[in-house]
Amino acid sequence: LSHCGACGNACSNAHGSTSCLAGTCAPVCTPFFATCDNNPANGCETNLKTVANCGACGNACSYANGTPACPVGVCELAACNTGFASCDGQTANGCETPLSTLQNCGACGAPCALGANAATMTCATLQCQVETCQPGFADCDNLPANGCEANLNGSPLHCGACGIACTNAHGSTTCGGATCQPTCADGFSDCDGNPTNGCETSTKATCGQCTAAGLTCRDILSRDATAASGVYLIDEDGDGARAAHTTYCDMTTNGGGWTA
Repeated sequence: LSHCGACGNACSNAHGSTSCLAGTCAPVCTPFFATCDNNPANGCETNLKTVANCGACGNACSYANGTPACPVGVCELAACNTGFASCDGQTANGCETPLSTLQNCGACGAPCALGANAATMTCATLQCQVETCQPGFADCDNLPANGCEANLNGSPLHCGACGIACTNAHGSTTCGGATCQPTCADGFSDCDGNPTNGCETSTKATCGQCTAAGLTCRDILSRDATAASGVYLIDEDGDGARAAHTTYCDMTTNGGGWTA
């Protein structure tokens, strides 16, 4: 075997046995090995349990959108790429089905149902999601099952847009026409022009009018010793160029009259 057909031409075989017949190495392979390089001198060099040579020399395994394997000398579909699946049960065509469609969203046969008040759905992230809503509605809780659950024209929690809540510490409030509509308690008014925070300003000292109650918080307290802490409209320079503005007045700490 060391000089088969010529001096120094040795026959070897790491995966089987070999002999020298008529001056030519003649390897005999163990199962799942073969001589694929047309060089009998190095024996059965090729493993037939690889995806490049699966069961036979040059028999490569390949699947659309999937990962092949060859554990027993036969091509197998080991796994599908993310976002694809074999929904028809046919291995030959690999992972033929994209899981980003409304018919197969995240799994075979998992459709996206059109939620309440939703206009269109999407499965771009392999999960059903609301894409667009009917006018006047929104998906504020990001739960596709209940669709566009928020009525932007009437929900005090989502008035005009998700998360825009109508509040009113001094009265009541509703949402109508996508706008907060506060109703003020006696002695309070909406003086900052922001309906979402309700009737924020105490106007007891100005008979309900959004005019300055004083130059400063201390000035207000000096005029009305019963004035409570809260938001007031003050005009620090009187008839000067600076416009009146709202501020919180602390009427209790250390005698009161403090601008917070």
